[in-house]
Amino acid sequence: MQPVGEVNSQSAGHQDTQSKGLVQKANHQPLQMLQSGQLLSIANLPGTGLILRKAFHCEFVGPGAAVGGMFDTGCTSVYAVGKVQFLVPATTSDRKRAFQARITYLERLQEITVGEAPLRRAFSALEYLGDVLGVDVVQQIPDELMAGLVGVFIETMAIARQQVAAVTVVPEQQILNLRS
Repeated sequence: MQPVGEVNSQSAGHQDTQSKGLVQKANHQPLQMLQSGQLLSIANLPGTGLILRKAFHCEFVGPGAAVGGMFDTGCTSVYAVGKVQFLVPATTSDRKRAFQARITYLERLQEITVGEAPLRRAFSALEYLGDVLGVDVVQQIPDELMAGLVGVFIETMAIARQQVAAVTVVPEQQILNLRS
């Protein structure tokens, strides 16, 4: 595979103020590459990926997955997570691996999305992306994007984050209380 470009906190442009450099908007170059119809893949680097905003939902594309081609021409904006590098899958087997990785990410989010309870979907999305990207990185992804991945209201995602944060804080407080 041949490298064709990368997006990181220095080159992204409109960085989200809550991101601390890990999650940023990348509105121009990556979006133009995706809308061009050229098939690319994301380098298989841990903690990296793209969140693609489409008309009515968002999609997560993680390491090793295909991006662009005919799939993402309707993308309206791109959010890079980590230092994303784009590659051109040169061989049939490279393309096949990239397509399979994309399908795997889509299927996992679809499994989460079919759940009936919105709060459960929000928790599951946080857990899944925490496993793929790391919990600290997921904490910095805007609620609007996370909500768009699994079809919940932004407020529902905010509640899920608060409850996850409360669960991780409680044991530490209990430990401190025991030492007193």
